[in-house]
Amino acid sequence: MKLSYLPSAAFYSAVASFLTVVVVAYQYGIPTGGEGPGQSAEDYIPVFFVTVATILLLYIFLFQQGGTAVLEHERLWGEYLEMKQAREKSSPNTKTSLLNNNLQKPSMVEIKYWSKNLSVLAADRCAGNFQEQMIPFLITLYSYAVFVGVEGAAKTGWIW
Repeated sequence: MKLSYLPSAAFYSAVASFLTVVVVAYQYGIPTGGEGPGQSAEDYIPVFFVTVATILLLYIFLFQQGGTAVLEHERLWGEYLEMKQAREKSSPNTKTSLLNNNLQKPSMVEIKYWSKNLSVLAADRCAGNFQEQMIPFLITLYSYAVFVGVEGAAKTGWIW
């Protein structure tokens, strides 16, 4: 059963949303000349764009994480079916053959949560590390904007 289009659609939607925010933020521009902290809510709009882009980037990583697990499950399921068919052709007693050779169906739970697969591990660490770093980043971004300056906060946020 092909489910790979579901995480792919979510991933591409998140990427499109991220790019839209980047383009709108670029068109809005980063304020120049205004030294010091923001005085009104409107002054913080560039920092808000950075925040939205950061959250969308998190969703990109999360959808990529789920998509990697689904694609890996489909790949392992295909391998399982090929091995099962090959063993059924080579052995007249299929049940005995499958039990003796320890052929197991791939489980989505095992792939997603207890996998030693490097693709799944890389996707898990990418999403996890970004999630861990996002909270301190947003705290320091807004602290810098409130106490030092919005322009520097927005520029530093886009660089990060």
